[in-house]
Amino acid sequence: MWSYFLIAGSGFLLVLLSDVLQIRETTVMTALLSWTGYALVGLCVLSLALRGVRASTGADALAISGIALSVIFSGLLLFSVGFEIPFAQKRVKAPKNKAYMKGTYGFSRHPGFLWFTALQCALWAVHRDGGSLALSAWMILLDFLLVCLEDRILFPRIFVDYDEYRKKVPFLLPLPGLKK
Repeated sequence: MWSYFLIAGSGFLLVLLSDVLQIRETTVMTALLSWTGYALVGLCVLSLALRGVRASTGADALAISGIALSVIFSGLLLFSVGFEIPFAQKRVKAPKNKAYMKGTYGFSRHPGFLWFTALQCALWAVHRDGGSLALSAWMILLDFLLVCLEDRILFPRIFVDYDEYRKKVPFLLPLPGLKK
């Protein structure tokens, strides 16, 4: 189980390095590091999912709900992080150095973090053991640190209009009464 903590950490580190390289516009290496990082994190998530399915001895309502929600949040995560921006950029021929401000990125600057966190909670509802909870918490913490670094340091250097985007769209959740 502890090896997954290292694998997840390595995955998030590779995603961070791909973001740093994106500033220098080294496209091939950026894509390679990014996809490798996401694959390593995905391996950990898949391991949690399979572990949860194996651990579910009965069909209790919490486990069934967790499995259903895991499927939903996995789909939302894959859509937001993997498909939404590339398809939108091709459709409207948007420049890559501008922040995408529509779809799920119109209500949160980091919707992938929201879906990833919800996915981890749903998976924990399936297996409910301490080791899995610790791994989920570790990956949520790493993802949160990543989005904080992206939001404050990296993305303003990658996207020419990121400061404007920050003013329009909340960091994570649109909360009533708070300025964006």
